[in-house]
Amino acid sequence: MIGSNMERIKRISVSIPEMLFKEFENVREIVGEKKRSRAVAEALYEYISVNRWTKLEGEISGVMIICCRRDKEMNFLFDIENMFADIIKSSFYARVDSLNYIWMFVFSGHSERVKRMAKEIGKRKCIKSVRIFTIHA
Repeated sequence: MIGSNMERIKRISVSIPEMLFKEFENVREIVGEKKRSRAVAEALYEYISVNRWTKLEGEISGVMIICCRRDKEMNFLFDIENMFADIIKSSFYARVDSLNYIWMFVFSGHSERVKRMAKEIGKRKCIKSVRIFTIHA
């Protein structure tokens, strides 16, 4: 729980670009968060959650969500399914609009294979973002 009475609080100072700060404050206001510290803590938890998987070793399971731009190159994701059939347990894709698709791969396997798959996907120009959420096996 963020900011629970049981946690010790650590004060930090950060320097960020002004535009990033303004956007952060705007979003904080939109979602109704009155405490800036709580919003920063939530952002830190999100950062950790999104990036923790890169340090995992051994067997892991989770989901990879890929946002990509529609073009001929995006068909390589079908090849990815074949190349990594040993770890991809299920897949799904949907056309969001005329220019954008979302793909999802449910995976279970060795962390090095997952990292290799993410690297292969991420180096394509049509890829807008790749997010991985893991369940620690």
